[in-house]
Amino acid sequence: MQLTLALLGIILTATLTDNVVFAKSVGICPMLGTTKKMRSAIEMGLAVIFINTVSAVACFAAYKLLMAFEVEYLRLIVFLLVNATIIQTLDVLLRKFSPTLYSSIGVYLSRLITANCVIF
Repeated sequence: MQLTLALLGIILTATLTDNVVFAKSVGICPMLGTTKKMRSAIEMGLAVIFINTVSAVACFAAYKLLMAFEVEYLRLIVFLLVNATIIQTLDVLLRKFSPTLYSSIGVYLSRLITANCVIF
């Protein structure tokens, strides 16, 4: 009985209290705009995963570089610039190489900058 209550508490906490989407409600704007069709929702989800992965690796490298030059106080500015650069690069690449994908999620890519900058 205690195990069942503990699991129920964990599930409720994970879905209601500690849910990333609810906690960071700013980040759901692009997702809400593209979830009318399953295909565009999957494409947007893959774009978010790609951008977050590349941003995390690039920000880690930038942080190590900042530490090498002993200018860690520039961390926030550099992280924002790295994040915005990655998203703008993806925007340009999608517009050039996949116009159909860009037409479905391209409008929301600029909003990813805001969402990712808030999350970082």
